[in-house]
Amino acid sequence: MKYELTHDSPGVLVGFVMFRFFRHQDLNAEWEVHLVFNKEDTAIKLDSKYFPNEDRPIKELYTLMGTLDGSFMEYGNPNDDPVFFSREPFRIIPLSAPHGSFKEMVENPDYVEPTTFSNIMDEIFGIDE
Repeated sequence: MKYELTHDSPGVLVGFVMFRFFRHQDLNAEWEVHLVFNKEDTAIKLDSKYFPNEDRPIKELYTLMGTLDGSFMEYGNPNDDPVFFSREPFRIIPLSAPHGSFKEMVENPDYVEPTTFSNIMDEIFGIDE
């Protein structure tokens, strides 16, 4: 695994990737997205078939989650933000960051916006800015 998004509630994790799957459907060929939320580290490989609309995943995904941990809906505070990080080297990556000002970009032609969850998701789904 290259990156991890962690939270005590698997539903919050699904929510963070659901819209991207619905909107953009397919991942770049070199990427996979897995939902891991149990002590055995059993994973569900996520793909667009679970997200036919932007409102909620299909029931089959919830059924799969329930087979891994029947009490998965009881965990975590959905109001807490997940933590996104890279594994090697370990570093916390912000979920989002304010865009650099026009002045910063003009005065510093080498200005690069910081890496965020959103940037990485764009890379995973092959979204060009």
